[in-house]
Amino acid sequence: MLSYSVYSGFRTRAAAAVLLVATVGAGLVSAMAGVLAAGLAPTTREQDRSFLVEFPMIMGGWILAITVFAVVSTVTVTLHGRLRELTSLRLTGATPHQLQMIIAVQIGIGALPAVVVGVLLGYPLDRLIMDRIGATGLIAAPSGFAPGIGLPVAAGVLVLIAAVLGGYLGARTFAHRPLVGAVPIDAEPAAAGQVPGHRRRNPRRLLALLAVIIGMLSALTTLALRPDQIYSTATTGPGCVLITVGLAVLAPEALALATRLVRLLPPSPTISGHLARVNLAAAPARFRPLVTFLTLFVGIAVGTLTMQQVESRSGATGSMGAVMAAINYFVVVLIAAFMAIALVNNLTASIGQRRPEFSVMDLIGSSRSQTRAMVLIESIIAIAVGGLSGLIAGVCAVIPFAILKTGDVASAVSLPVILAVLVTGAALSAGTVILATGRFTTRRVLRRS
Repeated sequence: MLSYSVYSGFRTRAAAAVLLVATVGAGLVSAMAGVLAAGLAPTTREQDRSFLVEFPMIMGGWILAITVFAVVSTVTVTLHGRLRELTSLRLTGATPHQLQMIIAVQIGIGALPAVVVGVLLGYPLDRLIMDRIGATGLIAAPSGFAPGIGLPVAAGVLVLIAAVLGGYLGARTFAHRPLVGAVPIDAEPAAAGQVPGHRRRNPRRLLALLAVIIGMLSALTTLALRPDQIYSTATTGPGCVLITVGLAVLAPEALALATRLVRLLPPSPTISGHLARVNLAAAPARFRPLVTFLTLFVGIAVGTLTMQQVESRSGATGSMGAVMAAINYFVVVLIAAFMAIALVNNLTASIGQRRPEFSVMDLIGSSRSQTRAMVLIESIIAIAVGGLSGLIAGVCAVIPFAILKTGDVASAVSLPVILAVLVTGAALSAGTVILATGRFTTRRVLRRS
């Protein structure tokens, strides 16, 4: 099994998406570890120590959680291209646990050099973070800055474990797919995973609902605090993340609802529009990664930036207000960058799995422009679903915070923030779709498919 894991892992180009996620995750977490090392250093001022310890621990924890989530989603997408291989292994006697271990070992072997690169990149990123924090006056300018080796390496090990765990969890659906009545080996990858008449118990919906409930309770706890207490951000921020993650996990249900609404629309007069409508109804799972990561991007960005605007309107000034502003903006930049990379990776892998479909369309006379238009229309619908889900999550999380700080529910809705985030997310998604579709619909690629 180990030999097969090594061989199969290195010949699978789709693993590059997972490795990029691991590299970025390791770089960010190791940078946070360097900040933590500065906070624990004996030469650090006591008034700076609290911030330099708590900030990287909170941020590092969230980045680790997001890394696991991103790896799970990326593995789920890339395994669609290995259905024949996984089914063949099951038919030759491999157990579901063995299949999950194969994928986890492959991810671990591939992620090891990626994590090493990420840790090395974390050093200059760590220095940049410390310089920016020092430039704002939040801490004294660091002298003799030395993050050391122990904490950054430990951070890299944590990311490696997170990647392996993500690979193991991401392979669960495919490993436990029943062979009796399952989709044939030669079936379209997008049709896999849905077995007629078979309903396997899946705690996903329950966990997603639990995350939303806990997030709402965390956000509502804000109302029990005083407006001048800084802890209000400590309850609203995690609440926003939990609500957003819960709705992101419910992406299949959101797509199913969108499919029903699309059916109510009049038929499209164009071939591309008609095919997009048929594809959305037949295989909505293709667009789940887009909806998932766009929901995360929009929800966390809208919630965090709106929360900071409400804080500024309430008259929060001074060093603590500056600290919270710096943390909030930094959180948005890191999470937005991470989600953007995961979004691009998953979209590219998902569209790449449709090369056989594009080849068939080319053989029956469909032009490449029609194929690209079809995929773009499909993606626009998915972008609308992801944007709306993220918007609901971000606004709902900030409403209690806005009531506490300003007494006005309307302040939880900031049109400039919403428009900026939605335009950025939509442009990133649509641009990736256009580039990836153009790459996989060239004549050379279609002939090879």
